Amino acid sequence: MEDNSVAQGVNDGIVYLMLVPYILLALVAYAIYRGFKKKEIKSLNNK
Repeated sequence: MEDNSVAQGVNDGIVYLMLVPYILLALVAYAIYRGFKKKEIKSLNNK
């Protein structure tokens, strides 16, 4: 039984490590998108 829980923990850790770069990339992409959106709104208000 204990070997199964250790293997499950290792598998969960591997999945976590695989997902972290994609989550960080999504956050950076969202921040860039939000920055461009704010600039666009400012430029529309100035016209």
